[in-house]
Amino acid sequence: TSTDMLAGTTSSTTNTAWNSAGEVTSSTTAVAGIETVVSTTAYDAAGPSSVPCKPTSITVTTTRTGQPPVTVNTTFDYYPTTGALKKKIEFQDRPVQLITDLLYFPTGNLKRSTTSYTGLSPINNRVKIWTYDPKYRYPLTATKRWYNTALVDITESFTYDPKWGTPLTHISTDQLQT
Repeated sequence: TSTDMLAGTTSSTTNTAWNSAGEVTSSTTAVAGIETVVSTTAYDAAGPSSVPCKPTSITVTTTRTGQPPVTVNTTFDYYPTTGALKKKIEFQDRPVQLITDLLYFPTGNLKRSTTSYTGLSPINNRVKIWTYDPKYRYPLTATKRWYNTALVDITESFTYDPKWGTPLTHISTDQLQT
């Protein structure tokens, strides 16, 4: 139980069910007199693990006082060999879904993230691409690709101390260096 002294509200979260791996599969959060949020999560084994510890779906139902409940479902898909997240679909049960596809280098580092919406042209996708040092330890660039009457690439870059790996510089998308 926690109290928000500014808003004058009290909330409590209760975990109500677990799977065989000890993962919480159901929980309820109640904000006294305002809303109740019930979350249910289904898990599966992915990649080399036989333990069902990767969420495959999360359903969140929010009921505000005096209003009908609103349910949002998010699903997850994983690469079978590595168990890395392959796809996340938010608002799974709605006409317009937010879909994120992820692609990785063989080392496991994130290579590309593509965010799209059902019903929109692929030109409206948001793409982010990463490059790394030769040993794949540190990200060197992160490029956001989007369309605004023409294809636009916005890149931020990073440098690191070769011995300690600590960040030395960061050049932001607006070309400010820190």
